[in-house]
Amino acid sequence: PGRMPGGVSRWSRGKGKDAEWVAVRPELVCEVTYDKLEAGERFRHATGFLRWRTDKPPKKCGFDQIASAAQFDVRGIFRSN
Repeated sequence: PGRMPGGVSRWSRGKGKDAEWVAVRPELVCEVTYDKLEAGERFRHATGFLRWRTDKPPKKCGFDQIASAAQFDVRGIFRSN
């Protein structure tokens, strides 16, 4: 099932937490660090703030700009001689 803003979360279900979701206007752009992107548009684990991007307007930013790492066979790294 897809996640929905304000929907039930496995982390807050039954704990009396406020699940209200408020949409905001995209006015500022920042660059973040992350270790995993799931399904092309959901960051897994924590993201970290890297810097403000005053050179980029919000309308020019999107998930389609994220470059994925080249895939490789890890066995080639640990190949024995």
